[in-house]
Amino acid sequence: MLQVRTVSKQYGQTLALSKVSFNMQDGETLAILGPSGCGKSTLLRVLAGLEHPDQGDVLWDDQEITHLPPEKRLFSLVFQDYALFPHLNVLANVMFGLIERKTPRKQAGQVALDWLEKVNLQGLERRRVTELSGGQQQRVAVARALAVNPRLLLLDEPFSNLDQQLREEVQNELLATLRETRSSTILVTHDQQEAFKLASRVIVMREGKIEQVGTPSDLYHHPESRWVANFLGHDNVFDDFFIPQYAFKLDATEKAARVLSIERLGREIAAQVDLQNTQYTIHFSEREAFDWQIRAGSSLPLRIDRQLVQRFRP
Repeated sequence: MLQVRTVSKQYGQTLALSKVSFNMQDGETLAILGPSGCGKSTLLRVLAGLEHPDQGDVLWDDQEITHLPPEKRLFSLVFQDYALFPHLNVLANVMFGLIERKTPRKQAGQVALDWLEKVNLQGLERRRVTELSGGQQQRVAVARALAVNPRLLLLDEPFSNLDQQLREEVQNELLATLRETRSSTILVTHDQQEAFKLASRVIVMREGKIEQVGTPSDLYHHPESRWVANFLGHDNVFDDFFIPQYAFKLDATEKAARVLSIERLGREIAAQVDLQNTQYTIHFSEREAFDWQIRAGSSLPLRIDRQLVQRFRP
């Protein structure tokens, strides 16, 4: 189990991490989510041993590893640019960590072949990595990282170089692999959908601090601050509360709401609506938009179920 206790890190006048603390269970996939500059990559580098904190401790199974060099931690790190060796072929790249850990070459070769099959790269073992697509290179990097059976897999924005369609395909493959191997994994990302899809628990960071921790469902439905609600993309966020979409009901006795404008978002319609001199953004399915004839200037029997309004923490 990973334990992080009051870790702080400063670069000159910039406080990159401020008393960050959390625990992680074996077999868990944990996402560290936040905007650029929030400290998430610095935290990953501290966990990997590439940076040392100015304050605080990192422990694994209650053993202090704060100042242990990276190679002694038995963690694997997949970099944003994959960091593959261009002079080696696919098989040699995956074998590299095994050879470094003194695994006999024949055994290392078989383990590497097994992992290439798991990531759907069988038949490409003699190919140069420079001849692979971005998605294939990403799979090689994951296979190399997992082939050594690491205690912890660290992923630093691993899908940022892939287009949307390929990103979803590779994410699905990685999710299946992590479920099969039950590998303890920490994913750093700025992408909410990516974090919620891959992780069982998410840490939201802001300006070097942990803003909120929870399951994807808890975070999305119960943000504890206005900042988290805005960061996660909620509409209708106010100073002390936000109104989730399911709080809007189309069963009022009067058509007191007026549609100001509409925008198509894929299969949804986002409508700007005025209700009692306050503007709200409400999402409708295509069927709802058709049934209620939602268009600019139309009126709706809209009300807000106040019991479903979500209050932020004090």
